[in-house]
Amino acid sequence: MISIVNPTAPNVIPSISTLIGIPVPGTVWRIGITVAAHGQIFDAFIMYHACAAGSVATRTWYSILNKMVCFCQIAQQLSLLTLSYFSYLQNQLVHVGATISYAAFAILYMILSCYLFKQGHPKPWNDSVSSHDLYNYNVYQMILNG
Repeated sequence: MISIVNPTAPNVIPSISTLIGIPVPGTVWRIGITVAAHGQIFDAFIMYHACAAGSVATRTWYSILNKMVCFCQIAQQLSLLTLSYFSYLQNQLVHVGATISYAAFAILYMILSCYLFKQGHPKPWNDSVSSHDLYNYNVYQMILNG
């Protein structure tokens, strides 16, 4: 198969950017991303309310950090939706902007959410925490960071 973006470059598996421009695979990809992104946006609101109900939530900085994490997750998913609906061939500026914003918000979300969960944890990080508790906490973080 020859790449649609660069006809001289052989390409065994077309890139996502190329697939979005082709009608049938692009439609399947868009439906899948739309379903997954809506679930992630819903999770962002659930996590916002779960963190807002915690014992540390009365501190102003924690509330602001919680809002920033929620915003980053929603912005990341909206960037992914934008990226899925505009191929590189249809609109290069929108596609490149969505790619950069997706990467930036994904990194910010991961860093801020890890810090948020660490600050909201009721136990100090010392030897008194059992390995089972740390394991459960890490599994919880991985599930939420999705």
